[in-house]
Amino acid sequence: MLGRRSALAFSALALAVMGLGCDAHRNVSPRPPRVELVVGFSRGGADELVITGRAINRGGMRAYYQGACGWTGGVFFEVLDARGDVVEPGPCTPVPLCLPAPGTLDPGQETSNRISFRGVLHDCEGDHPAERGVYTVVARFEWSPASSRETGSIAETRSDFDWPLPPVLSKSP
Repeated sequence: MLGRRSALAFSALALAVMGLGCDAHRNVSPRPPRVELVVGFSRGGADELVITGRAINRGGMRAYYQGACGWTGGVFFEVLDARGDVVEPGPCTPVPLCLPAPGTLDPGQETSNRISFRGVLHDCEGDHPAERGVYTVVARFEWSPASSRETGSIAETRSDFDWPLPPVLSKSP
């Protein structure tokens, strides 16, 4: 009988050491959301630069965000000229009227948006060719760890590109 009691005592001690008998070890909260924003460039044609922004949840909990019209994925862009002035979207660029579209970003998930820059700037007087020089893309993603009604954090990144784009090299036979 003494051997059985020793075995039960040893089993209880082992469970306690491993944390299986303790609620404090079972209720470890996951890592909060941490959103990384990545901007990439690709060529869409001879005179078109496609700018893609990807927001990736690198944390352990859901992140909430507000998109617009359901098509932005929550990632918004501005293009600045060499002086730092916003040139896209232009001051008279039409903005669609729509309700905010709440979204969620679970751990490991991503959402994205893209725009095209074709070297045409839009202002209230019409369209104008973009000046030669360095332009800056500002990508922004606002999110919250709590609910879709709060803004907790802003992920923002800036990336430069030269305009006009270098010519596309074609291979000759």
